Amino acid sequence: MKKLTSLILAVIMLFSALSVQSAAYASGRKFALDKLQTIQKTKGYIPKQTAAVTGNCYGFVSSVCGKLYGVQYNGEGLYNSYKCRHSSGNYKTVSTYTNKNSTITRSDADKIISFFVDNAVTGDIVHFGALQKTNSHTFMVQSVDNEKMVIYHSNYASKGNTSNTCHFDTIYWDSFRSSPTKSATASNGDYSLNAMFYAKMSGGLGITINRYTKYESKFYLLKVTVPSVDCINASTTSLKLQWSEISGASKYQIQYKKSTDSSFANASTGCTSTSFAIKNLTPGVTYDFKVRANIGGKWMDYSDVESKKVVPPAVSGVKFSTTADGLKLSWSSLNDFTGIKVLRSNSQSGTYSQIAQFAPASSYVDTNVEYGKTYYYKIIRYYGDDGISSTSAVSSGAYKLTAPSVSAVRNDSRTITFTVKGNSSAKSYVYSVSDSHSNPIVDETENDSNTVQIENLAVGEIYTLNIAEKSNVGTGDFATKSIKAGSTAIKNVKANAVSNGVQVKYDTQFDASGYYVYRSESASSCYKRIGDVQNAQQGTFTDKSVKYNKQYYYKVSAYIIRNDVKNEGEISLASSGVKNSLSAPKITAASRVNSSSIKVSWSRVANAQKYTLVYKADGGKWKRYSSTTGTSVTVKKLSVGTKYHFKVYASNSIGSSSYSAEKTQTALPAAPARPSLKKQRGSIKVSWKKSSDASGYKVYRATSKNGSYKLVRSINGKNTTSFTDRLVKKNKTYYYKIRVFTTKNKKSHNSSKSAYSSLKY
Repeated sequence: MKKLTSLILAVIMLFSALSVQSAAYASGRKFALDKLQTIQKTKGYIPKQTAAVTGNCYGFVSSVCGKLYGVQYNGEGLYNSYKCRHSSGNYKTVSTYTNKNSTITRSDADKIISFFVDNAVTGDIVHFGALQKTNSHTFMVQSVDNEKMVIYHSNYASKGNTSNTCHFDTIYWDSFRSSPTKSATASNGDYSLNAMFYAKMSGGLGITINRYTKYESKFYLLKVTVPSVDCINASTTSLKLQWSEISGASKYQIQYKKSTDSSFANASTGCTSTSFAIKNLTPGVTYDFKVRANIGGKWMDYSDVESKKVVPPAVSGVKFSTTADGLKLSWSSLNDFTGIKVLRSNSQSGTYSQIAQFAPASSYVDTNVEYGKTYYYKIIRYYGDDGISSTSAVSSGAYKLTAPSVSAVRNDSRTITFTVKGNSSAKSYVYSVSDSHSNPIVDETENDSNTVQIENLAVGEIYTLNIAEKSNVGTGDFATKSIKAGSTAIKNVKANAVSNGVQVKYDTQFDASGYYVYRSESASSCYKRIGDVQNAQQGTFTDKSVKYNKQYYYKVSAYIIRNDVKNEGEISLASSGVKNSLSAPKITAASRVNSSSIKVSWSRVANAQKYTLVYKADGGKWKRYSSTTGTSVTVKKLSVGTKYHFKVYASNSIGSSSYSAEKTQTALPAAPARPSLKKQRGSIKVSWKKSSDASGYKVYRATSKNGSYKLVRSINGKNTTSFTDRLVKKNKTYYYKIRVFTTKNKKSHNSSKSAYSSLKY
């Protein structure tokens, strides 16, 4: 039955909401074919009558465009026989086809057909011409689909038409394929203008399809309007229709009937998806059905009528697996039929014999099979006793047990455990173990355990397990796993920075002879052996070859010496990354010792071996003062009254930290201790300790602790260490502070004031 997918044309809608009901098509857009057919009823545009423009195919199409779009096509800049510049902006080129062959081939014909079917719509303007000459022609597309293209033009004489008339011509694609250079009669008896494209086309052919720029604001841009429909058996009493989506369709109408009936009934007139299930059908009866789309409130043509018999859905996707007793076939579950029959053959095209019949189920185990032999199966679902059934496609399977997966671990240096993971429901395993000299350690044994442990092994020897699954049907493929007897992986590997490198710590093993230490600059890259700890009880190793502030990772393995050979065991997991780097110290104080000395103190830094202090006078250059293992240094021989800057860095045998933040202090006499007070008749005696670098002292008094301290006496000379205050009143408390001053170059430099002392007179 020939499918006519009329008007191959899809909707590229101006708006995005074309999936709504037909009421949404209130935009005023129309179907271009309707408007064009209206124009073709007016004088000058009526087919087979004198054209509105004669002697000029381009001019005639331009005139039609003026009627159809409101804008003529003149002035679009035709060049090279088939191209347009479209400088006006009213029209655009949709697609271009070129072929340099002067003689058309069957393949060329197919490409031309696809070019029009895929790109052209009603109202498009087509230019075509020779690549090397000026031969050309212009026409308008009336309609196009998978069967034919109808064109509307003038100034072109064809069968029954003169060049002065406007008229339709049709190119039937099947005829064009058969005779692309000669017009002929199509299979339906109509004339087909096949020779049009390759008449006098020297040097090949060029074609452009051109379109009004605002086409979609005026008309529906239609391509395929007839769905392609398929049907499957959804159940024993239903059919599921499926069809290709039609661009721009707001809904679909589905009709069906028994094949023996004369008229169709509606299954749905408002389906908005691309599938629909027709239910409550009679098993064993053949039904006809068809579908059509609604675009812009207008029903398109129906699809071709398709037919389908209602039977239980055929089994598909049969999967095979092995059990302890046989080959298992599995498929999807369905229960609305009478039963299942299983047929089997020894070859795909051989005779199939029934081997089982049972009620609806989703699996069957064939126990009558030979190991490794391939069998072919068909599965029949049937309904009732009237031969209503469906038969699956042929599926093939063989009973074969694949090799199990095996892992192995060292329990200790002389014990190994193999763990087996089977791939089927086999009842047991068959295995044997041999050493690296092929000497049997365990003879062939059958066991249902998934672990095999062997003990009292020789360190350094390689032991191999050969194992396979075994069922009632046969023994499967063997898997092989080898492992060397030796130390297990070292645990708890940790790395920490210390003052002279990185210290690696790990758990020791009771039977180890020593340990290898490995290092890498990346956790996942290659590790290089850097150490051999030959003391089995030593659980540390110090890596002194590290670079400052570089990240390192460590692994450790144990080895056991046997026959003078170090047999290395498993290598541990990597430690966390570690860097040997030092934090910058923090200066906590810069305290005046005397007028020429300042004590600088700082915090201790982990893993530091020493500290170096640098200083400078305000505006001067930095100078190294000294290094120390302690956390303070007294800087001497400073100039009184000068402001100094201090900073410090830590170091060890690997490298040095950055400098601390600066600390500043001015060189001045140190503040004296608080004075002592003594009540005397009519006075208070204020005393203090002598300062070695004093030029004198200043005494301050206040009448409250936090009050204003006023200078009451300035004393020259460092040896006078007391002052008698006679300006006191009874029952009043007095507060005293002392300050040291030093005179240098006729300039006096004061210390800070001491803490206060108080006395009630």
